[in-house]
Amino acid sequence: MEVGAGDRVGDLCAAPGGKTTAMAGSSGRPSLVVAGDVHETRARIVATNAARLGLPNVGVIVADGRRAPVRDAAFDRLLVDAPCSGLGALRRRPDARWRVGPRDVERLALLQRQLLEGALGCLRCGGTLVYSVCTMTASETVRIDEWLAERHPELVTLDQPDGPWARHGRGALLLPQAAGTDGMYVLRLCRRSGSHR
Repeated sequence: MEVGAGDRVGDLCAAPGGKTTAMAGSSGRPSLVVAGDVHETRARIVATNAARLGLPNVGVIVADGRRAPVRDAAFDRLLVDAPCSGLGALRRRPDARWRVGPRDVERLALLQRQLLEGALGCLRCGGTLVYSVCTMTASETVRIDEWLAERHPELVTLDQPDGPWARHGRGALLLPQAAGTDGMYVLRLCRRSGSHR
């Protein structure tokens, strides 16, 4: 996610903190990156990584992203790198194909929608939301996009990544064979100025 100087950034599912620290140390240098994780031990990992990298602009909280303890419209940029089925990472975790079933995918898709609702309560008008998952299931990608389009018409699509990414709904999908990496989905949206929750 591109961040600008002085931005207030939220990373609602932050552990282990790679994306948090990348945003905090970027050339845009946001004024604050709030990194949240529901598990205290995982939140501590984020804090340790930020401290090790000398990033005083990272604040870490133990919080459920569905009900983040921040004021309304607190962030200019929000990342929801949501818990997912992980089926885009089968080359690194082949056992997932036997651990993840259709019920798991639907349960995770519900959690993803709840996290996005929580995130939108924290996003200012004109702010940017990025939703990402390391999976390719329709339930966790295009159906999430369709749900957002129906429930939140105030969100408008921003440019998505170019090749090797491919358009997938309003978002973009990266297939493992296209780049020798994990399969991923990303959706970039902006909340229109003057819109209401």
